[in-house]
Amino acid sequence: MGVALRLGNYDYLSKRMSARTIQNRFEDDYRLIGIATTLKEYRLAYLLNELLGCDFRKIKDIIFESAARERNVFFSVMKAEGNYGKTIYVFFANKNGTDVLLPEAGTFDYLLKLQGECSDEHIHAVCTQVQQWEEVVMCCEIPLERVKNKERLIYEEELKSVRPIFKRNFR
Repeated sequence: MGVALRLGNYDYLSKRMSARTIQNRFEDDYRLIGIATTLKEYRLAYLLNELLGCDFRKIKDIIFESAARERNVFFSVMKAEGNYGKTIYVFFANKNGTDVLLPEAGTFDYLLKLQGECSDEHIHAVCTQVQQWEEVVMCCEIPLERVKNKERLIYEEELKSVRPIFKRNFR
């Protein structure tokens, strides 16, 4: 199906638009680890900082409007860079009360998204070391094929405002 456009005596049918499809694909260049634990968010972030050699910083929460409950639901998000900027770690709280960020990973309290360079050995090492902590019940990789709501893992970062420098005319 194309879009008809009339300009003067000419009718244009945008056949190219019908041939092209707009795809809303989410890049699968990341890995996802689920962590089930009794640890509080700040304590888990501290332990992950020590393990991964990075520094998690809190960024803007993910907010979903719940139509059934007529309120906003907030999920905490933290971000860090590792491996000299080659790997980006994003740490999500998966639960807020009875609400869940990723329903297909509802057994996990937290999600760790690894973007960039991360090998199978690195994922296995992280999961093994996290699993050894007393408060952690379970830690494993979540296959991306099982994640139906990938759009929920998109986060917003607030950009730091930089104060502009104005030229002054000195006489």
